Amino acid sequence: MNPLIILLGFVIGMLIGLSGMGGGAVLTPALMLLGVPPIRAVGSDLLYMSITRGVGSSLYMKSRKVEFKIVAPLLMGTIPSIVISALILRTIMQSTIVNLVIRYLLSSILILTSTLHIIRLYRGNDKKERLYRAQEYNWVFFVFVGFLIGVVVVFTSVGSGTILALVLLRFMKKGGKIVGTDMVYSFVVTSLAAIIHAIIGNVDIFLVLTLLMGSIPGVTMGFFINHKIPDRYILYTLSALLFMMGIILLL
Repeated sequence: MNPLIILLGFVIGMLIGLSGMGGGAVLTPALMLLGVPPIRAVGSDLLYMSITRGVGSSLYMKSRKVEFKIVAPLLMGTIPSIVISALILRTIMQSTIVNLVIRYLLSSILILTSTLHIIRLYRGNDKKERLYRAQEYNWVFFVFVGFLIGVVVVFTSVGSGTILALVLLRFMKKGGKIVGTDMVYSFVVTSLAAIIHAIIGNVDIFLVLTLLMGSIPGVTMGFFINHKIPDRYILYTLSALLFMMGIILLL
């Protein structure tokens, strides 16, 4: 049992508890750097995130920090896209270039989303504008976003937290609700994707259990200190970390 894996699980769990992001975006490239094949890193990461976010989701739902009117249309788009993407993945996974494609696709997504997060935070958002947008949101838009995220999650394990948080920043003004909404949606999405990867055979159960030894206390701690640290500082730190992981994967 590798203590570094347990420590990694704790750090990732705390990031998820604090911000709702950072699960697949940090863990998958970290596992790749530790020598885990990309396709197996994605599958194991999804199962790990499903369990970790299940714990986080229960905490945020008890605190009533979830916007279900946004979660519902997101899932309407995500569920069919996960099924379609899984069929495509099962067809091409025997190809020798799949792992290479996943590595560079993941790197590109990390660099792009982290850069957009930093730009958004630097520019800031007018609270009145965000409140207006939350009241006037178009459910078709969220169905479309959900469909895109489903595709990205199946192939890279990234997106259910990181990409969605970027979208939610445009519609919601309370950091706690952004994290809670992101968390519940991500729990459902990663659970579905994890089941598909497990069926295909892309999950390392022992690796997942080792990660969970650190992540369960980590996500709980992250939840309880969420309201003590300004959202802006959390998101800046996470965005910088995602950017660095993206660059490392390109090397």
